[in-house]
Amino acid sequence: MYDQSKAFIDWASLYDEGGLDIRSKSLHEQWMLDLTCPILKIEGDTSIQERVDIILEFMKTNNN
Repeated sequence: MYDQSKAFIDWASLYDEGGLDIRSKSLHEQWMLDLTCPILKIEGDTSIQERVDIILEFMKTNNN
């Protein structure tokens, strides 16, 4: 279990700065460019209520 936890923490520490060769933010953002559906990205320090409001507004304006 220690080895699995260590491997996960090692991967997670690379997520934000990793390139397209690993499962990373860059790889996920590149993948999202090919999607044809609306995408909601919530970034930054927001409260739960602010996130709920953002999601509800997004759903209201993207209701297909």
